[in-house]
Amino acid sequence: MKIFYYFSTALSLVLITSLSAMAASGSSSVEESVRSITGTVTDAETNEPLIGVNIIVKGTTSGGITDYDGNYVITAETGDILVFSYLSYETVEYKLSNQGVLNVQMEPDAKQLDEVVVVGYGTTKRSDVTGSLSSISSESLREVPVTGLDQAIQGRAAGVQVTQNSGAPGGSVSIRVRGIGSTLTAEPLYVIDGIPVVNDNGVSRSSYDGIEGNVQSNNTLNTINPNDIESIEILKDASATAIYGARGANGVVLITTKRGKAGRSKVSFESYIGTQKLAKKVEVLNLREYAEYYNGSAFNPIEEFQDLDLLGEGTDWQDEIFRRAYNRNAQLTLSGGGERTQFAVSGGFTRTEGIVIGSAFNRFSAKINLDHQINDKIRLGNSLLVARTKEDITLQDNSRGVVYTALLYVPAAPVRNADGTFAAPQDEIELNFINPVSSALETQDVSRKTRLLANFYFEADLLPFLKYRTEFGTDLLFAGQSTFQPSYERGQISQRSSLTINKNENRFWINKHLLTFNKTFAEKHNVTGLLGFEAQEGGYEFLFASRNDLPNNTNIALNLGDAGQQQTGGGTGDFALLSYFGRLNYSFSDRYQVTATLRADGSSRFGANNRYGVFPSAAFAWRLSNESFLADFEKLDNLKLRIGYGAVGNQEIGLYSYYANVGAVTAVQGDQIVTAFAPNNIPNPDVRWESSYQTNFGIDLGLFNNRIEIIADYYTRRADGNLLPALLPATTGGLSAPIVNIGEITNNGFELTVNTQNTTGKFDWSTSFNFSKSTNEVTNLGSNGSLIATVEGLPVTRTEVGHPIGQFYGFVMDGIFQEPADVDEAPFQSIDTRAGDIKFKDLNDDGIINAEDQTFIGNPLPDFTANLSNRFAWKGIDCSFLIQGVFGNEILNMVRRKTESFEGFNNQSVAILDSYTPAEPSTTIPRAIATDPNANTRISDRFIEDGTFIRLKNVSLGYTFPELITRRIGMENLRVYVSGQNLVTLTDYSGYDPEVGSFNQNPLINNVDNGRYPTSRAFTFGLNANF
Repeated sequence: MKIFYYFSTALSLVLITSLSAMAASGSSSVEESVRSITGTVTDAETNEPLIGVNIIVKGTTSGGITDYDGNYVITAETGDILVFSYLSYETVEYKLSNQGVLNVQMEPDAKQLDEVVVVGYGTTKRSDVTGSLSSISSESLREVPVTGLDQAIQGRAAGVQVTQNSGAPGGSVSIRVRGIGSTLTAEPLYVIDGIPVVNDNGVSRSSYDGIEGNVQSNNTLNTINPNDIESIEILKDASATAIYGARGANGVVLITTKRGKAGRSKVSFESYIGTQKLAKKVEVLNLREYAEYYNGSAFNPIEEFQDLDLLGEGTDWQDEIFRRAYNRNAQLTLSGGGERTQFAVSGGFTRTEGIVIGSAFNRFSAKINLDHQINDKIRLGNSLLVARTKEDITLQDNSRGVVYTALLYVPAAPVRNADGTFAAPQDEIELNFINPVSSALETQDVSRKTRLLANFYFEADLLPFLKYRTEFGTDLLFAGQSTFQPSYERGQISQRSSLTINKNENRFWINKHLLTFNKTFAEKHNVTGLLGFEAQEGGYEFLFASRNDLPNNTNIALNLGDAGQQQTGGGTGDFALLSYFGRLNYSFSDRYQVTATLRADGSSRFGANNRYGVFPSAAFAWRLSNESFLADFEKLDNLKLRIGYGAVGNQEIGLYSYYANVGAVTAVQGDQIVTAFAPNNIPNPDVRWESSYQTNFGIDLGLFNNRIEIIADYYTRRADGNLLPALLPATTGGLSAPIVNIGEITNNGFELTVNTQNTTGKFDWSTSFNFSKSTNEVTNLGSNGSLIATVEGLPVTRTEVGHPIGQFYGFVMDGIFQEPADVDEAPFQSIDTRAGDIKFKDLNDDGIINAEDQTFIGNPLPDFTANLSNRFAWKGIDCSFLIQGVFGNEILNMVRRKTESFEGFNNQSVAILDSYTPAEPSTTIPRAIATDPNANTRISDRFIEDGTFIRLKNVSLGYTFPELITRRIGMENLRVYVSGQNLVTLTDYSGYDPEVGSFNQNPLINNVDNGRYPTSRAFTFGLNANF
């Protein structure tokens, strides 16, 4: 870390000194004809001064910007042309004569719809877009410092739900574009500078008859530095994503990093420091309350608990495992170039401590983007990213995780003994887990990743209207994880030491050949076309090794463990994708636009019978605002109707599902044990892609020089041929079922985005609002009947025809038995059911409460989401905020199954203070009893909670120093800011955080809180300096 800071400081000084020297040498040759030009730039309609207008002497790198009052000063000479440019205004050019004062009025740009946006395999004018996409600019990204680029998308785009699966630093995030359309994965495809990247956590899920949710795994996207991003485009409908064919079913996120621009070289330095802490505690019993509860339960009495007046509050384990954490970030960027060569070079470092002790995330990254024009017709360049991350992981998101056990650990035990060793409760108290502070600090779980993401291109103009481009890209990811469990004896719990080491290598390369055509005929007919060929190949290798019983907890190495108990393993896999694709755009008189795409993909993941899939799409747009019959509507700048239809695919299944795979087995032959090979599965050579058919209807509206922009979309999405295991008769033995295409899921939804530029001039105020509503239904599962997903072996969700995917499934609570007579009159539950136990509904009226009385008890998917952001600027002061809202979703609070269970010696929630007693029977908390004879803690709607929340997600307040000051100290621009994240959350959810997410991006397990690492409340102070 020190090396990085020394390097950053030295490089900054060298660059600043060099720039100053160049500026000084240039000034010595200035002729006497050069003079200062002053003036004011105003809005032509309102006469308000414009702040931050860029002024440059055409053909040079000399320039300046306007201050808070619209004033500017620039050095130029007679005959020079001054170029005035400002976002959302038409560019103005003036040729100087002999004047010393030049006041300029700028017209709002009614043609700002011609802004260029990134689409699949190219760019286009926004006015020519016929599909549905959302854009997020670098200006929006820089308002809030985030560790991962996926977090930067949250709340910024309609139809895109971003949920943090874990609040741990570097933790994973689930992104759902227009709902869930697959039982395999719902994650979108990421394309970073032309290289497709799947956010695959590398966790294999078990078979569908018991899909298991495990510990949250690493997030491979956290190797990307958000400070390097120029823009993010999210392609949502099939007419936009079909160009990606078999990989576009769940949407596509296009990420473009910053590139150099011709002109004066610029040095940018960005840095911030911050602090974060737990936003909310879960109320559990203190020592006195615990002792009182314990004495009233069916436990043997403990002597220390007999006199309550001698007891204090005991150990607050939440205070012990949660901390005030600190984070820091630094980024240095050099960009610029001449007419032939442009460059952007950056280096960054971030360190984020987790609010749980022992957790942290570090990242070093470097980025080099080069563009070079060999001559007027030939260009080449590259994008190169190198990143190294280290993640210190604390066991989380399960019932033995640190967060979970801190709620259950007894307040009677201290953290440490008098000799400094970690403590355990007295012998009378039996627990099956250890001191959570010991677990967090002594367990060593470290993940390291090194990533190389590179893309090289060559581009040539074959004809004025015909261009050829080829690209070669690679994505190399080297990951390793080392997990050490120390040995100990604490009270009645002992553990043997163990060390497990995993090594993974993921490799991917892609080669593209693109031919693009762009020509206008008879001034009204514009045709652009794309023909492409693409080859992709990738694979992985992994190794793991484990040994137990290391000699001590200090010398940690595999070779020191017991060789007689070692475990080793590994594997490899390869895949390939071969693609042919094309796109045709036709525009007539800027009124009618037609887009058609076609892609054919051949994948090694499927057998020869269905190796290739074809994915077409078509879209039409009618820009009514350019029709003559609307010419009199002067305030109408844009009115466009859009309709699109297309097919996309999903190939994200196992690499060899269609093969007959074999595995090693042991058998007895005579008096010897021998190793043999036997089939593992039943192959299916006819397995094919999952296909998604989507229809989109949209309208774009711009009013009052596009100061009001409204975008509305309605869509239908039908996913057909979902890949599921076939049902097999018992005679097939232990063979895995073949994967077949039998599932079907539909999503329908509505999206609305409203952007307004409320005021301009000295006080600038803009607002953005987006709203999304989506419904989901499973319409076919073939003969499977249902899919059951489990967490730690316990069924939690069920997917059935006629219901949304991954619904909570369990029993329905019908109150508390008030009197013994109530138990006798009710359907039979258990021989030990008593007054004070939970009464469950007999849904099938057979007089017995059993598995047949389970039903759907909750929906983890939201009814709708809504987000509101505002940005204000006045005389160098800028302020922005984002309010996030998620409505109608429900959460299964698995933590309450333990903290309201009266199980063993576990600590409990304060809610049990209101548990049933004969004197106080009116409650929803059952009687306190050491065991659970009535199975009161079975999965039921008792543990389903409303997950609706409204959150003040981000607030930022910044100040940009006047140019008069920054120029004197050699800076072009200096901004300081303070920001806050997750400041206020309004919710009825009783857990730490209503933003729960999914397990391992598993679409069948959402909003199951099993001890999730909480999201923190953070405050950050930073600066942005440009030289």
